[in-house]
Amino acid sequence: KFKTGKKENVVLFVGSVSMDDSLVRLKGLKYLVDAARMLPNIKFIIVGGGLGLEKLKKISPKNVIFKGVLKGKALTEVYSKSLIFCLPSLSEGFGLSILEAMASGCAIVSSIDIGQADKIIERKNSEEIAERIVYLLDNKKFAIQIGRKNRNLAKGYNWKRFEKFFVNLFKSIS
Repeated sequence: KFKTGKKENVVLFVGSVSMDDSLVRLKGLKYLVDAARMLPNIKFIIVGGGLGLEKLKKISPKNVIFKGVLKGKALTEVYSKSLIFCLPSLSEGFGLSILEAMASGCAIVSSIDIGQADKIIERKNSEEIAERIVYLLDNKKFAIQIGRKNRNLAKGYNWKRFEKFFVNLFKSIS
């Protein structure tokens, strides 16, 4: 069960950092790390693991903290404390981590649109990521308000809704 908590000025990424650097590129982590480099006084947390993790750690500035793979209460805790969730993905299916972040009341900085209440950023654009993060941190009341809207939007997503969507999709192509 995802929850909201007292929000800290933290930018969170949750996702796989596995395989080779092609997945790191697909998730847009290079652009997130570049944005972190532009914003040395802001804490970035990366949750996830895999074969690309050590390489990513080597190119990351000191304000990027790696938590490894988190599950259960530890994962919900990090979501609940983070003001901003960032997924600068170049290619993404549904983006379950965005839905988890929405359910936790995070403001979203992402190139993926699943209906969140936030502005969608341009892909492959570290400067825009950094600008949006600064805007949300400078306007924390607005970010919290967006987070509340996201939480309410997330309530509309459930497995029955996904089931209905996919049944209709399969019917339309058969």
